[in-house]
Amino acid sequence: MQTAANLNGLIPICHPTWDAPGDGQLKIYDIAANSTDTYEQTQEYEVTAGLGVEVPKAFSINVSGSYKVSYTSETSVTDKFGTEITCSLANLNSVNAGPKISSLDVSTYWFRNNNNINWWFYKYFGDQHPWYIAYIINPTKAAIRLVSPPDHAIAGDKNMFFNWEDEYDNLSDYELVISNSSPIDNTTIICRQQVGDSKASIPSGFYPEAGKTYYWSVRAKTSDGFTVHSGINSFTVLETPAAASEPELRAFVFPNPGKCSDIHIFAGSETEENYKLVIYDCNGLVKARSEIVSAKGIQADFNCTGFDLAPGIYVATITAGNEKVVRKIIVN
Repeated sequence: MQTAANLNGLIPICHPTWDAPGDGQLKIYDIAANSTDTYEQTQEYEVTAGLGVEVPKAFSINVSGSYKVSYTSETSVTDKFGTEITCSLANLNSVNAGPKISSLDVSTYWFRNNNNINWWFYKYFGDQHPWYIAYIINPTKAAIRLVSPPDHAIAGDKNMFFNWEDEYDNLSDYELVISNSSPIDNTTIICRQQVGDSKASIPSGFYPEAGKTYYWSVRAKTSDGFTVHSGINSFTVLETPAAASEPELRAFVFPNPGKCSDIHIFAGSETEENYKLVIYDCNGLVKARSEIVSAKGIQADFNCTGFDLAPGIYVATITAGNEKVVRKIIVN
């Protein structure tokens, strides 16, 4: 089951967890309005005309003597879903009352027929394509928490910035995926961004359509190669007046405010490769300089760890080609 999910890029719809002592989590997955699965079901009938055999009227035109025919009819089967799926570990509250473990992390998958994926269990059901809710227990303690944009966010800017947190600080090799529907699988993903060990991304080549809802998720690897998924958040971009000249260069500071050792400055451009950063204090004195050369469409990540910035307010200029953006930094 896990292999099939991985091969098709199916992402869990939610992750209820439990840690002793205490009650387990209850997670709710919102189903898109008017969500349905539809598939064609075929029925075949075979008749042989012969002495003493009554041939149904539907076959009478084509059947005479011992002539054999095959009659096929196709019917459309549609499943309409409700509004939400609830997954709960709330009844778990004691190691002694349940499994002899101190924590539990469950990935909840929804195997649907919405994108005509040939799931392995269909071979046992002929023309029927049932859907299943399935649970896989994660063998390692790891979790990704999506931060921004939050679930059901209404964004006023098409230049999106995504960030997340590693709950146990034991993950690497992050990948951001953005989809035009949920559940997310390979057939719905419209943007993938490999970001290495960064916990934020300015996705390259993603141009959201105003008024449309999108879904995003993050996956990463543990040290032993196990894949860990976040949950799924949705966001919608508002219709905004077109700017006279929208800059190619985008830059975000995260976290902001934050400790100097935690702050990253992310910059991205579809056309430039050379990024220059200069940080000034309130007196206009240069406190740090840095330069990164990156492939076109791949974000630059300036880590402020080595800048030794004292607590205070700073101004950062990020330059790429002929464009420059200015950002305020607050160091705690």
